[in-house]
Amino acid sequence: MSRNRLGLILGASLLMIAVIALGIYRLFFSCAFSEGCKESGLCTTASGACIAGSVDECRKSEDCERKGRCHLSAERCVAGTDHDCRRSVWCKERGMCSLEGEDCIANSDEDCRQSEKCIKHRQCVAKSGVCVM
Repeated sequence: MSRNRLGLILGASLLMIAVIALGIYRLFFSCAFSEGCKESGLCTTASGACIAGSVDECRKSEDCERKGRCHLSAERCVAGTDHDCRRSVWCKERGMCSLEGEDCIANSDEDCRQSEKCIKHRQCVAKSGVCVM
């Protein structure tokens, strides 16, 4: 076998290995390193989509700290308890301290009164899930 032919075979083999490795990387790791994982806990790849695959993924997400979305429900992260809502950034900033369904909302004037929205912007009344003037 000529040296040229051997080089072509070796080059083609390396290219095939690289393509396979890239496919494996995309299949298993693309969601884990995505913004969706960091922000919303969508770290698991399933059927070509990024989903929340565990409570741990939800708890590590920015949405857990910011919006109280620390529980897993139907492959996504949601607020699961009033406690999740009360310890969230949105509770402190926006008065969204009470659980309704799977989201944190401003459910009472009390929720709003302790928030930055009330202190800084006088938005101290709960209406339709948010704090208003």
